[in-house]
Amino acid sequence: MQKSYKKALTIGIATFSAVALIATGTAAFILVTGGSDSLDGSISVGEVEDNSIELDAYVGSVGTNTVSYTFDAAENDTTGRVQWDGTHTESLTSTITVSIKPAEGADITQTEINTGYSLSYTVEVSGDNSGNFAKYVTTKGTSAETTATSKEFLQLTSSTSTNSDIANTDLVSVSEANAIAMPTETNTTTTFNLNFAWGKSFNYQNPSLYFDDGGTSGGASFELANVKGALTELQSLNDVKLKITVTAVKKS
Repeated sequence: MQKSYKKALTIGIATFSAVALIATGTAAFILVTGGSDSLDGSISVGEVEDNSIELDAYVGSVGTNTVSYTFDAAENDTTGRVQWDGTHTESLTSTITVSIKPAEGADITQTEINTGYSLSYTVEVSGDNSGNFAKYVTTKGTSAETTATSKEFLQLTSSTSTNSDIANTDLVSVSEANAIAMPTETNTTTTFNLNFAWGKSFNYQNPSLYFDDGGTSGGASFELANVKGALTELQSLNDVKLKITVTAVKKS
């Protein structure tokens, strides 16, 4: 009897928000005394919010700030042991656009922004099943060893590749800054990819294809119970959430 892999596995992405540049500056106070009196005081040193630039991040059309990824069967795969249910299908890629430009009335040009700032993003993982993210998803680590601690079901990557050719440099760090190229010349926008790719456990292809491949990559040799077990483990990534924060920093 054929089994269908119908359960949509979705990672929701938290809302983007504009991130203002935070710099450090000094606030100087002149203390004025009169006659022979003296006055004690202090100088306060604090953070200065630089409102000279406007930064916005969105997916697709301007103003769209929510995206989701779906780990499901390959579209139109209606043969074999794991099949497409006709509704949900895999959705693993997102292109995020970053707009950075002078704020209204600010004394700065687009060229000065493009050459005088650096841009990066961070990814934070949360949610009920966040512990399974590191267990099943390979990300870029602080060393050359980046393999997921258990089974590599997925890779988190900035690359558009979908196979084993993804390089360590293309993997995305979690909780660490990932560089984004600034807009070129006088352009106001730049983009970066935040994608998932199927991992080594599925021979870098959708599991609905891997388990029905006729034996060419090994998936067809698994007992049906093992197939169901792997897909049940994959379901444990449900309800994981990613928060992406885009930051502009003025170069020193």
